[in-house]
Amino acid sequence: MNSRPQTLLLIGSSIMEKWGQPDDLVPEMRVLNRGVGGSITTDWIDRIGPLLKETEPDFVLCYVGSNDIGHNRPHDEIVRDLMRVREQIHCSFGYLSIIKCPQREGRHVEIESVCSAIRAALPSADLWIDTDPVFLPGGHPVPEYYVEDQLHLTPAAYAALLAHARPQVRAWTQ
Repeated sequence: MNSRPQTLLLIGSSIMEKWGQPDDLVPEMRVLNRGVGGSITTDWIDRIGPLLKETEPDFVLCYVGSNDIGHNRPHDEIVRDLMRVREQIHCSFGYLSIIKCPQREGRHVEIESVCSAIRAALPSADLWIDTDPVFLPGGHPVPEYYVEDQLHLTPAAYAALLAHARPQVRAWTQ
């Protein structure tokens, strides 16, 4: 009998990395954050296999794509690479949609296009967390949610993200 608590693995770029260990996301689980600042979807193709062996997660929650947009990667490559990562994950998978931050304000339509393609490509059983209700209420970014670079998040933003994501993640992990 396995007595270890279930594990939620967080992966992705700096938005995920800087979230730290949001233990309040699912208090009854072990939450491991392995986000890597600056990473793009391609980086996770080789990184995910060893990480899955090391952590043995029951659930994986992912945030990638923003840096791909910043590097002007073609949309179909972003989606293809994320699906290559997803194919390696043999447990429940969730995805946080790309945040439409002030730094990328002129690219929000592009971000929406990529997010729509990702959502369509993911299996229907996967968790999709739409970040727009938190970060784009009324169609405009919340200025106090961003540090000086207008890309990375403040503690208030992470608190709002936690409040938004927690009920969805809890329902998904039950």
